[in-house]
Amino acid sequence: MRGVVYVSEALVYFDKMALESLAAEAAALNFDRGITGYLYFEKDRFVQYVEGDDDIIDELMETIRRDKRHRVLHTVVEHDLKERRFPSWHMRQLHRKELLDVKLEHLLTDYLVYLDSKVDTEDDPADDEDLESKYPTLIWGMVNRLSDLRGKLGAY
Repeated sequence: MRGVVYVSEALVYFDKMALESLAAEAAALNFDRGITGYLYFEKDRFVQYVEGDDDIIDELMETIRRDKRHRVLHTVVEHDLKERRFPSWHMRQLHRKELLDVKLEHLLTDYLVYLDSKVDTEDDPADDEDLESKYPTLIWGMVNRLSDLRGKLGAY
């Protein structure tokens, strides 16, 4: 099983109805494919976490990367995921009001965007490697924090 978290930039306008439709459609498809996770959107950026069987997640991520409605900025993959973090969320759309106490998604989004801006802009390629070797632990720590709080956010 694999977990993937990514941040992407919207290339088209998403209003509340479009986001709700996107989340509902994804939840239905994910239920059939055994995928769980969440979707968050703010300031024209998506943060999405998905988990499931390796092949299915690979196919999903390829579909996501080809979607012309957004551009994936940064992706972090966890191989050999032992158990699901969000077993009952087939695509839970998280809302800002739910996350005010957590303040995690802002940090996660900002951090992933920051990393994207730093990697390949440094003069020394060794700096890129050092940065890329450290961020997965931090990112997964943030996702795990949200997983620990999922009971407070409710089922979907």
